[in-house]
Amino acid sequence: MKKLMNFPPAMILMMLADEDSVCTIPENDTLGAVTQLMVRYLTSQIGAYMEFYEFMEDRILLGVPDYVPSEIVDGPVRVTTTSFGSFGEGILNISKVRTGNVTLSRLSSKGDKYTMHIVTGKAVEPRSWEEAGWKPPAPQLPSLEVILDVSIEDFAEKVLSQHYIISYGDNTEALKDLCRILNIEVI
Repeated sequence: MKKLMNFPPAMILMMLADEDSVCTIPENDTLGAVTQLMVRYLTSQIGAYMEFYEFMEDRILLGVPDYVPSEIVDGPVRVTTTSFGSFGEGILNISKVRTGNVTLSRLSSKGDKYTMHIVTGKAVEPRSWEEAGWKPPAPQLPSLEVILDVSIEDFAEKVLSQHYIISYGDNTEALKDLCRILNIEVI
């Protein structure tokens, strides 16, 4: 899509999610996609993909460089044109993300053993920040600061990937029940 229409792949994936309710992940992240499917079927939510940008003293900064399904957008979907490094100019989603109580989850594997990390917290509007590499002025990427219900140290010790799936509300028990049925260790 980038070559043919100057659209980053994330725009196409967001359209699939928004128009046809298809679960999509913008990177080659199979276990992230499986986590998303688990969240989707347990909660009926999109199970949006986000990645870590910063671990702070009392919270984490989660965001995405352009992939924001409208289900998690606060207000209208907003886009702009910009460029990142040598990728050339394209369309970038800069929508605000909904705040509130959230569950972050991630599936991981080691051999034939699977582990699910589940944590809850309160997502709040992020402070102004920018990712290096964007054409100035750098866009405010879709993001949230999440004040976790566990210490940052405890969370950091258990992180399974740069990418986690976010759902709204406390979905811990539903995820734990599914993991028990599937013989997946929960941490």
